[in-house]
Amino acid sequence: MTNKFETNLGQKRKAVIFARVSTARQEKEGLSLKEIQIPRAKEYAEKHGLEVNDKDIFSVSETGGQYKIRKKFTEMVNYVKKHDDITDIIAFRVDRITRNFQDAVVVDDLRSKYNKRIHFIDDNFVLDKDSKSNDILQWDMKVLIARQYLERVKEDGLNSKLSKLRKGELPWSAPFGYQHAKDANGRKTVAVIPDKAYIVREAFLRYSTGNYSYESLAAELDMEFGLHFGNAKDTMFRLLKNKFYIGIMVDNKTGDEYPHNYEHLVSMDLFNRVQDAIDGHCRNRRRYYGIESVYRAMIRCPICGCCITSDHKRKKQKNGNVHEYIYYHCTDAKHKHRDDGLKIGRIEEKKVNLFMEELLRMLKPPEERMAELRDLLSKAHAEKNLYFDEKRAEWMSEQKRLLNRQRKTYDLYMDGSITREDYNENMSRYREAVSDLEMKLKNINAHDQGYYITVSYLMNLFEHAADIFEVAKANEKRQILSLLLSDLEFDGETINFTLLEPFDKLFKRQKGSVWQGRQELNSHLRFWRPLY
Repeated sequence: MTNKFETNLGQKRKAVIFARVSTARQEKEGLSLKEIQIPRAKEYAEKHGLEVNDKDIFSVSETGGQYKIRKKFTEMVNYVKKHDDITDIIAFRVDRITRNFQDAVVVDDLRSKYNKRIHFIDDNFVLDKDSKSNDILQWDMKVLIARQYLERVKEDGLNSKLSKLRKGELPWSAPFGYQHAKDANGRKTVAVIPDKAYIVREAFLRYSTGNYSYESLAAELDMEFGLHFGNAKDTMFRLLKNKFYIGIMVDNKTGDEYPHNYEHLVSMDLFNRVQDAIDGHCRNRRRYYGIESVYRAMIRCPICGCCITSDHKRKKQKNGNVHEYIYYHCTDAKHKHRDDGLKIGRIEEKKVNLFMEELLRMLKPPEERMAELRDLLSKAHAEKNLYFDEKRAEWMSEQKRLLNRQRKTYDLYMDGSITREDYNENMSRYREAVSDLEMKLKNINAHDQGYYITVSYLMNLFEHAADIFEVAKANEKRQILSLLLSDLEFDGETINFTLLEPFDKLFKRQKGSVWQGRQELNSHLRFWRPLY
């Protein structure tokens, strides 16, 4: 007499195992894949004469995401359909293989159309094509219960997420620059990772200049900080559009925004400038065929207001040598030049570079002026230290006072002088105030460090700007000029500009000149003539 799970030829029936956990808690408490479900399924198969190979075990943790569980379930179903020799499917319980009515229909098709037998170990229940109506009813009821449970879990999850968002707490994984942590009281919070936070700020600062694409910015950050972006364009776009850095959590499913309680990494002004840069790139997307041009989108035509565009030329001489040139000229997109009969002047990039180098050398002060500048920065440094020290002392004193109040509140509660409600209310208020002071102290320390970086960079720029510009790459040249100049214009004959703060004030202090005489500089503004 053959075993009921053997074929007519006396061979064992082949089976697959499907195991699943929905939450981390299930993994730890009674439904572990490796310790409970899979070992029990193997034991069941051996006891009932079913053959299961290691490649025929399909296991998945639903905590990995909806897509992951659906993919594994579909993989199992297709595998069983494809292999006629697979006759049985083993699951720990009904709710381990069926998550909803859709899954139940698929599993039922395996039973009725593909003649597969489904075993539910913990439910002590087997379902096949010839199951009695009473068994089918039991199956339908178990599926219904599973469905109701899953819907309740889903609803609880949504309510939990909404509750956290309304309280300013992050219900999902922390974005780049942050990590989940616990505060001094053991409560869950989201803390800043200093090194990564610096990278986030750098990304926003650099992109705000308008000198980068997503790919070029990602490549530069990768080279400097050893990052490895999978999809650089998508990663940088999501980082630069993430409002979490300015204190706002966005629910992607509803689009609703909620303020959060954690430290901000980016100012609202900087975030808005980056969004303007992104929108500008989207509106004025052009193709530059991979050719770097220093002054792309930096110079405008004062006659019509259009951008001065770059034009790449190659000239082959009689001796066979090939020379490449980049010229700049007005696009005349508004037809102002054509309608008024005006010629469009052109100027070669090399000549603009020479002009800028000469300008930067003229901005370099003599050594005695550098000594004055160092003295000025030294005095500013002393004033900065005095201000910062006063603020630190003020906030640390306030922090100490609040901590003392917390201790007294605890003593009053232990003595029975105040109620539990009063204790909780006061402690919550004090903790929030202490947290605000801690954030202020962190911010002022960060500004302190930023001061030294800025001063060092400015001193270096004052002394070596022209030399740095001469050997700099196109993108670096753009950064230097973006720091110093604005309103660059080329009208076909002259190049005009405006000095940005604080350079305009520094040079005006020198009797309206570039350390010696601004009119000397003006005489150089008409140094180059248009190239027709």
